[in-house]
Amino acid sequence: MLSTVKRWLRQRRRTRKKLHKLDGADVVIVSFPKSGRTWLVAMISRVFHLTYGTPENELVNFDNFHRLNPRIPKIFFMADDFRPREAEGRALVDLCRGKRLILLVRDPRDTAVSFYFQLSKRATQTERDVFGAPDDVAKMSLYEFVCDKRFGVPRVIGFLNRWQQVAGTGPNRLLITYEEMRAQPEAVLRRVMAFIAGEYTDSAIVQAVEFASFENLKELERKSFFTSNRLRPGDASDEDSFKVRRAKVGGYRDYFTPEEIAAIDKMTAERLVPELGSF
Repeated sequence: MLSTVKRWLRQRRRTRKKLHKLDGADVVIVSFPKSGRTWLVAMISRVFHLTYGTPENELVNFDNFHRLNPRIPKIFFMADDFRPREAEGRALVDLCRGKRLILLVRDPRDTAVSFYFQLSKRATQTERDVFGAPDDVAKMSLYEFVCDKRFGVPRVIGFLNRWQQVAGTGPNRLLITYEEMRAQPEAVLRRVMAFIAGEYTDSAIVQAVEFASFENLKELERKSFFTSNRLRPGDASDEDSFKVRRAKVGGYRDYFTPEEIAAIDKMTAERLVPELGSF
């Protein structure tokens, strides 16, 4: 019982800290875990480094760069939603009112597969607690996990559908996809930086994309280049424990039988709102 109480108190403290940051943010970037957020963070951080001289081995994290240069906005990256109980009765739409909001979307099937490796090979106890994942999540088969409504494709889709409704449309809203980022990283980064309203040059965009390429970012993770623990492998000898793992669009198909793929595809097509498109 004591352990349960301690976990609950830790969750509550964590939520309050996040709510405080959300209240103070200029820009909010929302994504389900394993949707390309760290990649986007690395590119944005590199643009700020090239433009304002921020430390090249640091990643933007809320107000750390803003404190160095007030021209850099306070950016809050949110990977989990706040339910009304946790947010003291405040609805999601109210929490984000008046904020510039970017919704980063990735194919729920790829996201769920990557999330499995995150929880089973990288996650801390606190992170498992946040998502209600059991300590022995690694004992679940990948297919069982992906179909599980608590962690897999159903949960990812539920998250995306809710946030699509919260985000809506308008000048303070931007929807980008991981798949677009893979296909046209420079174009997407330009849209993001223009939306953030930061200063940048075309050269900074090109260099940031090159810096955050899959191959270079994985090597930087291997070398522990960044001060943030966000880019650290769980086990340097296990490729699936790296934060930068595969970066493959449609890679979920590599893990399942044709029958399993058909079932996962059907689940996705039936549940994902059409406003988010198809993958």
